[in-house]
Amino acid sequence: MTKKELIRLLHTAESPYDVCAHYKELAEVMPSISKMFCFDQRSKYHGYDLFTHCCATVALLPKDLESDMVYLAALIHDIGKVKAQILFESGAASYKGHPEHSYVETISSIIPELSAAGIMLDSDEKEQLLFFVRHHDDDFKAMNYCLKRYRSLPKFWLLAWCNLEIADAKAHTMYQKTQERVRTCNVMLNLVTKGKY
Repeated sequence: MTKKELIRLLHTAESPYDVCAHYKELAEVMPSISKMFCFDQRSKYHGYDLFTHCCATVALLPKDLESDMVYLAALIHDIGKVKAQILFESGAASYKGHPEHSYVETISSIIPELSAAGIMLDSDEKEQLLFFVRHHDDDFKAMNYCLKRYRSLPKFWLLAWCNLEIADAKAHTMYQKTQERVRTCNVMLNLVTKGKY
């Protein structure tokens, strides 16, 4: 799989299964993602296994975002959950700190694996990918803080980031908590779209 083929696949996916169907080819260029296959998230907020949830996040992104890296970030954003998982006696699980684990794994495994497969990311693409992975689960309830902290980023980054948060939330089971996340992220997206940040 070439870089162009990878990005095209992620850009055009209409459903999680459009991505999941290519799991073998994806694992050839990113062997680390195989740990997400059939990984039970053990959470009422998730109706999918870990890999399918990530594929659903990819498919729920708008198709016309300027950043190619947000689609790749969507595919790997939760890879750190495998390491971060804490199981309770009830059988449920917690994933506190998983974005940082995903960020570290992207640096230590994903980017080198892509490079070894001939998929080279330039410095700007790496920076975008790492930002989206690290911040995919930021709390937008503190919207003013988020906007002030990241207002120096290019607008297309902020638009991609907001859309990633929304797609990730929509790929969850729609309990009140996830519905609220979608609502607050849409408010932020609207502010960014209108340049009111």
